Amino acid sequence: MQAASLTERPRMQGDASGHDAPSLRVALLTGAQDKSYAVGLATSLLQSGASIDFIGSDSVDDPSLHSYRNLTFLNLRGSQDERVSFPRKALRLARYYLRLLGYAVSARPRIFHILWNNKFEVIDRTVLMLVYRAMGRQVTLTVHNVNAARRDGHDSWLNRVTLRIQYGLCSHLFVHTDGMRAELVSDYAVAPDRITVKAGETVRFFLKNTGKVPHEFVIGSMDELREHAEMMRRMPEMKHEEPNSITLAPRQIGAVVWQFERPGTVDFACLVPGHFEAGMVGKVQVE
Repeated sequence: MQAASLTERPRMQGDASGHDAPSLRVALLTGAQDKSYAVGLATSLLQSGASIDFIGSDSVDDPSLHSYRNLTFLNLRGSQDERVSFPRKALRLARYYLRLLGYAVSARPRIFHILWNNKFEVIDRTVLMLVYRAMGRQVTLTVHNVNAARRDGHDSWLNRVTLRIQYGLCSHLFVHTDGMRAELVSDYAVAPDRITVKAGETVRFFLKNTGKVPHEFVIGSMDELREHAEMMRRMPEMKHEEPNSITLAPRQIGAVVWQFERPGTVDFACLVPGHFEAGMVGKVQVE
């Protein structure tokens, strides 16, 4: 897929059962990152009856996204390959922001949900937010960390001011804990009724391969994992690209975000041939 391409699948009316097209239209702004989280959220929104414009890139594209009648995948970012010159990177990024601004002006969805900001967060928190609101969009935001810079020890007045601007311009914020809501209210003067806490629904697994060979992390029932392990023995070149899995090269870091729908025990394993049999399995207890 070329960096300059804009991949759009025509929107079809209705769903597979012949129902009318959804009345709720949402633009999901992924920040061209966190593929597992983005695909999972898109799937949940589709299941709730929404129609989605999925704003992404080559790196977050997924075959499953193109199987839904009410999802339009818009590859506004294209390639994020780092093996290019600095001028080409700058041109590529400028072109992406221009496309994003053009989309904001002409988009059909009235609701813009920001899953992640882009690389230049100051621009996202100020210029893009002002454009979205000027175009009459209702902007909602998933807040993963209220102030990540403070957590990481490099906070600044500019960071705090732009955070306040973005939080203030959002119609609604979604957070993971009551503590995050309290921080938004106390530090950024966000009204409590503009914050929804969605605690306990999703878990983010941060993973690092410290070994010398590739490893996988796959979530499923033990029967499913055993069946997939057998398939991997027969087809060792098969790759897992589903939201419940990730493959990591040596020293690579990654994450899987998964929604646990009911209490119980959920299994996970490495399905690289021979690893499952060697005991690379584990369990998550969902209360």
